[in-house]
Amino acid sequence: MPLLTEDQHDEVVMMIADDYGSRLIGGEVSEITGLILENLPGFETVDSNTLTQVINDIGNFYDFRYEVKALALPGLRNGVIFSRKTPPKDSTLDW
Repeated sequence: MPLLTEDQHDEVVMMIADDYGSRLIGGEVSEITGLILENLPGFETVDSNTLTQVINDIGNFYDFRYEVKALALPGLRNGVIFSRKTPPKDSTLDW
């Protein structure tokens, strides 16, 4: 059974975004998540492998929520506005 539900993962992601923004990179998200989890009852007894998995899961939720939204905006890819209608040759997106 997972330590956090999907809704709880989402709540932590929202806390991170509200306090630190939606443009963090992996290491920053992991560090902040670790600090948040330190203050939750029950996490002081969790083994390090499980804790690492929870931190990674939250990081994935964060990346999905904020990277997908940026990519979904017309003309934007990773925060850069394209000035042409065709995708760049190295694009991995389905156009």
